[in-house]
Amino acid sequence: MDPQTHGMIVEAEVENCSVELYINGIPVGLCGVGISQTTALPVNEYLIDGENELAVLINPGDTPVTVLEPSTESKAAFGAQPPDSPLMEEYLSKEEEKKENEEKSAENENGDTSGSTDQPPGERRWTRADVNYDVEGLPALPDARFTAKLSLYPVGIPIDESQGELLMSLSWDAHEVFEQLREEERPFPRIVRIARDLGSMFGPVHWQDGMVLKLDEKTVEQAKMFVMQIHELIEEGQAEPILNISQEKFKEVTAAYGLSMLERLNMFRKLLEEESAKDYWIFETPDDEDYSFRLVAGGRMIECIGPDWLPIIRGVPDPEEGRFMYPMMIGKIKGDWIIMR
Repeated sequence: MDPQTHGMIVEAEVENCSVELYINGIPVGLCGVGISQTTALPVNEYLIDGENELAVLINPGDTPVTVLEPSTESKAAFGAQPPDSPLMEEYLSKEEEKKENEEKSAENENGDTSGSTDQPPGERRWTRADVNYDVEGLPALPDARFTAKLSLYPVGIPIDESQGELLMSLSWDAHEVFEQLREEERPFPRIVRIARDLGSMFGPVHWQDGMVLKLDEKTVEQAKMFVMQIHELIEEGQAEPILNISQEKFKEVTAAYGLSMLERLNMFRKLLEEESAKDYWIFETPDDEDYSFRLVAGGRMIECIGPDWLPIIRGVPDPEEGRFMYPMMIGKIKGDWIIMR
């Protein structure tokens, strides 16, 4: 694949649920957070030669570290959800009114079958009245659904103005399996996945050779120390030590997008040199509760993320400058910690 002419995009659309998207076991983004019901994400850097997997986690847990556990809050991926606002309330009320009108219209056309018990499974028209709320975590809603796909798009043309070549797709509709879902004690989170051999992508990636890690106490403490080292280097504007432990990352990511590695390295150097001299360049110091480490890529990387699904290394918000964030996934090669993505 030539990254100069084409790029890989993961797209998703959801209704009445939230999802997290994964490429080869690496989380690439959430959909269904706030009022956003669609997303499109470039994923070249997460692809490998040969077989690749697209996976979707439906209604993930509250925080990254508890992503595979049932939510204890009112919404999936609760830590990532923005605070309720008048705009959110207006949007939700309109969506609810729309659904009620659709259900009434269907009842008028087909008759009200919500209370019928003598119809074969799959023919019953499940409604919100059938929802079982006596479950662990979030209940299954009959009108929850999503679609997700990986497509090859031409570079330089907006996605909504071009047609991509569909490579893999997933879809899920709660209504089709609602009878089963409403009987489960723990309907969510649940994952669906698909894999396909995509042929040659961008060559071998070094995280595939990383150690398979466990989030035991020793590993977590080592990872925290490593994060704080990067934190201090960024705050001090020291780019070179960071670049030295992320050379393979820069090499692979720039190759995946057809970019100049030297140009990107110089951009990072210039960014830290110039921004670290400004008054706003102050960083939050994380406490233990600010870490929500999780294993990704089959345990070969740790995503350095907080309970709010944002990077642990983050600047203090500034009304004019905004804030700098440094997302990273780290791992071990031959016993040494490095930045892999």
